[in-house]
Amino acid sequence: MFDWLIKKMVELVIGGASYFISLLTTTFNFDLNYFSEQFTLVADSYKLFQTMALGFVMLFLIWQSLKTFGLPLGIEGDDPLKVFLKSILAVFCIYNAQRIFNIGFEILRPIFDQISGMSALDNSIWDAEKGYTAANGVLEVAKMFTGLGLLEILIYATLLIVMMFNLLKMLIELTERYILMGILAVTSPLGFSTMTNKGTVNIFSAWVRMVIGQFVIYLLNFWIIKLFLNSMTSMPAFAGSSLEKGGVVVWFVFMWAFLRVAQKLDQFLGKLGIEVGNVGGS
Repeated sequence: MFDWLIKKMVELVIGGASYFISLLTTTFNFDLNYFSEQFTLVADSYKLFQTMALGFVMLFLIWQSLKTFGLPLGIEGDDPLKVFLKSILAVFCIYNAQRIFNIGFEILRPIFDQISGMSALDNSIWDAEKGYTAANGVLEVAKMFTGLGLLEILIYATLLIVMMFNLLKMLIELTERYILMGILAVTSPLGFSTMTNKGTVNIFSAWVRMVIGQFVIYLLNFWIIKLFLNSMTSMPAFAGSSLEKGGVVVWFVFMWAFLRVAQKLDQFLGKLGIEVGNVGGS
């Protein structure tokens, strides 16, 4: 019974995880169409944020103009001409915020397509010339559990469940990153409205860094999951000497640590100065 359970767990990890990452890839497709379809108020909300952004630009322009009259009193203000020109640029960006945001998708799409096109499973294992099918290949991997004692099976099953849980957290984090990019895209007019003066330009710089960081970590999350699925075909043999069995435990611990490190990528990027929005799993 335990052998059957282990075989099913291996089959679920290799086949199920590969299926779900393919499903996410085809559903999200490195654009925000799915986000817009699920939230029908996105279009109206975008227009609302455009109106708000234009109002902020006008307020900033009026405020800087008023500060100009206070220069003789020692009140510092920005150069009125620069503020006016920046305001014109901000209005242009606000009206074209969606097109500007989509430039990031267009530039990075080739990288996304290459990551999506990577074969997560080692094709040599499923080589038709060797007489294997995908189902038979999974069974061959599962045969490595044959001959294990009850305690060993429980240990390996526990480690496998822990890895599956961390993989699920990675998939959830990937979805959260996608949702956060959608929110940043819808509210992008507000980000462009902060470029007009020195008092708010730091907000605009931080917003730009966060958008770039979200694109980067979104692609890295896809790549991490692909690496993990590929590693499932490199598991050491479960049967054999104690050294080989020890290698299996090391492999489990290594992959567990790999997923835990992957979930902290936002912290590592933050230390490099790349702004990344925090999500539930961060």
